[in-house]
Order: sequence, then structure tokens, then C-alpha cells
Amino acid sequence: MSVMWKLMLAFVFGLLMCEFVSASDPVCYRRPVYVWPNPWRAATPVESILRGQAALIQANGQASLLNSMAAKNYEDAHRQSLENRLLHTEVYFTRKEMAKEYELKYAEKPRSEEDVKRLAQLAAPKRLTEEQFDSFTMQLNWPQVLRRDEYEAVRLKIDHLMSVRTPEDSGDGSPTHTKIRQMVELMKMLLKENMESVTPQQYANAKAFLVSVEYEARQPISD
Repeated sequence: MSVMWKLMLAFVFGLLMCEFVSASDPVCYRRPVYVWPNPWRAATPVESILRGQAALIQANGQASLLNSMAAKNYEDAHRQSLENRLLHTEVYFTRKEMAKEYELKYAEKPRSEEDVKRLAQLAAPKRLTEEQFDSFTMQLNWPQVLRRDEYEAVRLKIDHLMSVRTPEDSGDGSPTHTKIRQMVELMKMLLKENMESVTPQQYANAKAFLVSVEYEARQPISD
């Protein structure tokens, strides 16, 4: 008989003896102890390897899922960005077209030649009236505001220049007209400096008078 068979017979004999003793002597009876296996611990090396492989497969699957979700989110964000740009472009050109249509609809119509001439006449300075200027004596009738002492020196200079004009030295651009224009500009500056001492209406009337003086000096004198 081989050694292996001897060991097997000894093991079976021991089991039979234990059963016999347990049946005859209650003290030998032992309550079985149940040991619950730990689900997180491998019982054998093979199970450990299998569990590791399973965990690796699960990790790869989760990584693939997360990468797929990230790619989808990126595509959604990219698509939304393109849609926003397209919407912005459409709004821009829509507003541009609306502005163009509004401009064409409410644009000021071109004026006729008659309207241009009429507006030019209205905007042009007016010549002095007979009450403001005596064309025979060449004397100016100054407004009360411009008769004050602060304007006297310039006022007297203008009076002199207006009275010495000749047919040869008169009209737009003539030497006398150039000097009168310079004196008128100087008096406008003085009037502006003393604006607080006059009413708005007095200021407007005085300035209009000076504009008419300069315009009157542009007119040529006939023989």
C-alpha cells in the first residue's frame, strides 16, 4: 500500500473516531463557528488576480465614460458658441438694414435751387437800415449799449473809416473794408467780455448791428 492511501485511511479513521466520541461524550461536542468571509478581501491568490483585473476593467470603462461625457460637453459648448456668433452676426446685419431703411425713409429730401437761394438770403447778413446808417453823411447810429465808454475808442475808429471810403477804396477786400472788419471783430470781443452787464436781448441786438456794419462796409461806393 502506498503512503497516499495510508494517509487517506488514517484521515477517515480519525473522522469516525471523532463522531463516536462526540456521540458518547457530550463534552466533546463543539458548536460550529461560522466565519463570514470578507467581501473586500480575496480568499485565494487567483481570486485576488481576478479581482484586480475586474477593477482595472471597471476603471477603464469609467474613464471611457467620463471622456465621452467630456467630449460631448465640449461639442455642446462649441456648438452653442457657434450659434451665439451666428445670432450676433444676424442681429448686427438686421440692425444695420433697419438703420439704412430708416435713413432712407426719413432722410431730408434734397432742396431745390430756389430753396437754397432763399435759405442763403435768410442766413446772409442784412445791410444797415436808414435809421442805423445815413448813406449821405456816412454816419452810424450806434445802439445805446455800444455807446458806452469802454467801446469809445473802437467806435470812433469805425466811424472814421466808414466816412473816408471812396469808390476806389470800398467793397469786399478793399483796404478800408479790411480795417473796418478788424475793428468790428475787436468790438465783438469787448461786447463778449461785458456780456454780464447787458441783457440777452441787448447783447443779441448789439452783435447783429456789428455784423451789419461789417456787411455794409463790403458794399462798393458808386461815383
